[in-house]
Amino acid sequence: MLACYQEAPHGLSELGEYARRVARKQGRTEIDLIVAVKNDGPRQEEPVTGCRLIDTSEAKLLADLVDFSNYTLIINNIYFFG
Repeated sequence: MLACYQEAPHGLSELGEYARRVARKQGRTEIDLIVAVKNDGPRQEEPVTGCRLIDTSEAKLLADLVDFSNYTLIINNIYFFG
């Protein structure tokens, strides 16, 4: 489950409970709770019962969205080696 916040949240117990309810309805036993924060700040340190907590940021999610390495390599080869 992905939860997005402007600022670092304080306490995720209600979100954890919601994630556990959804997981039970889907017959899942493992829950990855991804907490994405737009503005960098202190990360969630408190564990969320029954969930594996993954802290990230908007910038990291966007950076991992598209891999331009091949595109850059092709452009450089065309531009420099014509």
